[in-house]
Amino acid sequence: MKISQFDAKTGKSFTAEIDGPSYQQHIVGQGCFIIVNPDSKYVSFSKQRHDICFGDIVSDVIPDYTNQQYADDYGDRMTGYNGLTVREYMQKNCRMQII
Repeated sequence: MKISQFDAKTGKSFTAEIDGPSYQQHIVGQGCFIIVNPDSKYVSFSKQRHDICFGDIVSDVIPDYTNQQYADDYGDRMTGYNGLTVREYMQKNCRMQII
């Protein structure tokens, strides 16, 4: 399936091809998932969806991209978890100090 979303790397829309069932999705070709990292100031990037991943994609790795920057860029989007936004999920379930 193809997914188009805002791309924090370019500030434009980006389309990625994602394969696999919901619990084992991976990106085919260009792009990576953004993975929230509560044990670090910075997010992680991966071709496979895992850990704390809300399905947000980016065209390429963004050096020194912080959890706060991620919350600023994608935080108002709904996660699908109990009606929480990305920002609310990060604050409540990951116990992160996100503004």
